Amino acid sequence: MKKLFFLLFLLSVFLRIAAQNEQPKDSTLLNRFPSENKGLPQIAPPTTSATFSREMPENTSIGTDSVTLNVPPPPTYIPNLPWMDVKMGKMVSSYDPFVMDYELYDAFMLSGKTMLSTFSTYDTYPTMGTMIQAGANFIYHPNERWELNSGMYTAKYTLPSRMHGSQFDIGLNASAAYRINDHLRIRLFGQYSAFGRQNSFNGYMNPMYPQSSFGAVMEWKINDVVEIHGGAERVYDATKMKWTTVPIFQPVINLRKKK
Repeated sequence: MKKLFFLLFLLSVFLRIAAQNEQPKDSTLLNRFPSENKGLPQIAPPTTSATFSREMPENTSIGTDSVTLNVPPPPTYIPNLPWMDVKMGKMVSSYDPFVMDYELYDAFMLSGKTMLSTFSTYDTYPTMGTMIQAGANFIYHPNERWELNSGMYTAKYTLPSRMHGSQFDIGLNASAAYRINDHLRIRLFGQYSAFGRQNSFNGYMNPMYPQSSFGAVMEWKINDVVEIHGGAERVYDATKMKWTTVPIFQPVINLRKKK
């Protein structure tokens, strides 16, 4: 009797274990034998319905049917380039270096024989500097043969000079013309620069600004439209720091026919 009872007990235990093995989802076995992937979410591969957002939400949830990928936008980078600083008044990329340039000329008839002419110029030389000039000339025609001209000018040069900066100059000029006949006229001219030579020694070595000079020109009138001028001029060459002789030859075309 005891043996039969013991056999029945073993048989019931065996049947109980077999019943548990046939039910893998039983809560008792799951608690006793946890799966290796327990606690990790099951992520399904993204489908064609996946959406992409450039705005990062506060709470991001990942579902099993679809995936929402949140890509943060790239940082906005604005370079701090010199010409972009408008408040400092710096040059912008579209700046015209000749925006300040001008040439103004005028003439005033004082009488039938006298006239006053004035001029003012502002010239820019990129990467070099500027040159400003202003002056006036008095012209006198005592008769049909003589023509007298005298005047003065002032100038300021801001051409590069590492040691001396901008330079100032003032000078006088004069000319006298005598008509030999209806086709020939001789003209004498000269100019004196008060600080031209000094400016040359101060580091400019540049012949673009006015300099002391004198010379003579013969004017040959072919007809009422075309003239030919030829002669010579002695001028102080700032690049060589000495006086040089320069030949003059130039054609002149009169667009207005003289009455």
